Amino acid sequence: MKLRHILLLLFLPFTLVLSAQENDTTTLPSHSNIGVINREAIVRLLPEAQRAEQAIEKSRLEYETEYHRMENDYNEKVRYYVENNKTMSDPLRLARQTEITELEKRMVLFHDRYMEELRLRRERAFAPLYVRVDAAIRLAANNNGIDVVLNPESVVFLSSRVVDLNPLVKQILSIGDND
Repeated sequence: MKLRHILLLLFLPFTLVLSAQENDTTTLPSHSNIGVINREAIVRLLPEAQRAEQAIEKSRLEYETEYHRMENDYNEKVRYYVENNKTMSDPLRLARQTEITELEKRMVLFHDRYMEELRLRRERAFAPLYVRVDAAIRLAANNNGIDVVLNPESVVFLSSRVVDLNPLVKQILSIGDND
């Protein structure tokens, strides 16, 4: 009887392992239902994005030229004030100080306005491009059985089973690598 118990105890672990392998549901498929995409890189490859960037850069340079003109005017007024304030009458000194202060305020206001204008231009120019790229991402994901699409910059680890949607989305959008 003891030999029978000993044999049973020896073979029990093997039968449990074999049984567990038959019922194993943790095996992952060779292909995951998770995809990755570098959305920003895809958008930057679109010809419309490149044209929008050029137009925004042109506006930025125009604004910057005007700001430098204002800055030169300001520096000239400050230089004149510093060199001559000792010989100015009080009303003239106060007028020059006020003029410099007002110019400083205008420069700050101008800078804030043009930065906001550039931000809005970029937003208006790129919004339809993101809509188009997002539609292509959804199409590529749906066509390949992908349930979740992640941006790789925010992911710590990606398995080789994760599907790279970048080439599929580029194909849908008919764009290539220009980098």
